[in-house]
Amino acid sequence: MSILNEKLIIGYVAIGPTYRKSLLDKIENHYFDDENLYYCVITDNKDYFKDVKRKNLLVNEFDDFFEEYPELIKREVIHKTEEKEEYAEKFRKGYVFPFSIYRFLLLQAIKLNITNVTLMCTDTKIDFNIFRNEFLNEKNVIYNAVSYWYANKNEHSMDKVYPFIKEKYDIDVDDTFLVLDAAARLYIAEDITQIKRFFDIWESVTQYLYETDNMKHFRGSYVINDEYILAPIYNSLSMEHKFNHALFDVKHNAKEERFWANYG
Repeated sequence: MSILNEKLIIGYVAIGPTYRKSLLDKIENHYFDDENLYYCVITDNKDYFKDVKRKNLLVNEFDDFFEEYPELIKREVIHKTEEKEEYAEKFRKGYVFPFSIYRFLLLQAIKLNITNVTLMCTDTKIDFNIFRNEFLNEKNVIYNAVSYWYANKNEHSMDKVYPFIKEKYDIDVDDTFLVLDAAARLYIAEDITQIKRFFDIWESVTQYLYETDNMKHFRGSYVINDEYILAPIYNSLSMEHKFNHALFDVKHNAKEERFWANYG
């Protein structure tokens, strides 16, 4: 018997040897089998997870999306390696990881017809000692981990995003956007149509930013950040933010996962 009254996706992107190791530990030792829990992973080496016995586990390599989205090959680059030193060297030379890859977890949700989706960094996990069915009862809401803040729509290069949304989708936005930390997010949609719209807008915005050479404005020290890309998108979807950050267990293990930041 399921602990949940609806299906829920536990979604991760695990690219690079340390991220894969961290996620494998969580899937095998923290999470559990349940008919309504689906584990969706996007990685650079699906064979790394081939011996995992977890029920409802769906693992895709990022390459799997290239046929349907061929522009990804040149725009959203990942580096495949089994060597930590080689991976660290890429970042020391200026490589930044494209956080926008996470949108393809929404695509997995669409294919599975699931409207409750978590997107988490691999040093974060959902706390099922706190999670209850009541979280799924109220629709069209977002939970997030760690922190949130508000910013004017013309700050932090968000003026590169919302005019495009207005032009393409004819959606007016507010003057102030809610910005959510990206460590973990839980989306509880009204229906699968809303998830499809979320993915479509995020996909269109991402491609537009690359095509117009505006993605550079969201470049961080080791990732292309998505907080300020997503803030106008959240606003356009009119999803309500709910306050319960204890829902997620966040441990930013820089020495383990982002070791290159302080490496050599």
